[in-house]
Amino acid sequence: KVDSKAGKDTIQKPIYISNGNQENIVITFDKGIYKPGDTVNFRALITNKNNDEPIKKEANICIYDGNSNKVYNETVCTSDYGILSGKFTLATEVNSGMYKLVVKTNSNETSKQFKVNPYITPKYEVKTDFDKKNYLVGDIAYNKLSF
Repeated sequence: KVDSKAGKDTIQKPIYISNGNQENIVITFDKGIYKPGDTVNFRALITNKNNDEPIKKEANICIYDGNSNKVYNETVCTSDYGILSGKFTLATEVNSGMYKLVVKTNSNETSKQFKVNPYITPKYEVKTDFDKKNYLVGDIAYNKLSF
């Protein structure tokens, strides 16, 4: 209810008050950075927020690429220990960037990012030039390195 010089107004709307989220979801990956063609191994643990006991329940897993395109979607049930795990193989030609894995239950949603970036081994050549062709035991070799 509002009373002001400009006038009076009353708005009524039902509200819902909850105790909040009762679950913890922790997501882990086997690596931090992946290359195109790699397999992303992931695991999530769902526990009760009040007593840290594992929760057995259904959860939806989605993976979004660097352009927010959904590239993986699966619904699974956790084990008796509150664990769900899976793997996703990246294509050999994919969008680079930060990918996001989202674990969603009926009462909670948690996400974690991982990086996908192609890695090309740098090519270089090292040449050495020694001051003599042959050396005896105890001789000191002097060389020039060039890259």
